[in-house]
Amino acid sequence: MVSFLTKNNFDAVMVTDHNKITQINWPQGVVIPASEIATANGDVIGIFMTEDVPRGLSIEETSKRIHSQGGLVIAAHPADKLRREAMGTEALLKNIHCFDIIETYNSRNLFDASNRQARKIAEELNLPQITGSDAHTLGELPNTFMEMSNFSTSRQFLESLATATSKRKPSGPIPHIKTVVIKLKKKIVRLQKRLRL
Repeated sequence: MVSFLTKNNFDAVMVTDHNKITQINWPQGVVIPASEIATANGDVIGIFMTEDVPRGLSIEETSKRIHSQGGLVIAAHPADKLRREAMGTEALLKNIHCFDIIETYNSRNLFDASNRQARKIAEELNLPQITGSDAHTLGELPNTFMEMSNFSTSRQFLESLATATSKRKPSGPIPHIKTVVIKLKKKIVRLQKRLRL
């Protein structure tokens, strides 16, 4: 991954594995410690985190635990109607006080209407917006990214986000199919291991 990021001229990365912070050694780049957390009401992303937050908590409790670490809370793909992990606009608005940033473009949203709806809410409430590739494969990373001024803290990140620009390209259905195949392979490997025991 690190060689791919360097080769493709990335300066920073936010790896949001599910329910855990992933450590990456990339001395020449900025790695934002982050996690995509499955709350009781849908996915949220915590960034600038120092420790994992358990899955299954309410959005409010999850956001409190992220904020207590000095982190920021992002509403992840909130308006996507095709993902069961999406919180939906009702939960987003009910918990809007919990969020620092709304993801208003997600490359893996198959319908741009989901992105437009999230963007409309962010604009109406004057909340910071972020673009995400939601990449599950390295090939998706160059499709969608943000160009921002330098930052090292969460406060500087928010300031930089206000003037950031985005390159946006939908991933389309193929990466979704690849993800399903990868998950299926992992399930088969786990099943084979159990059968050998």
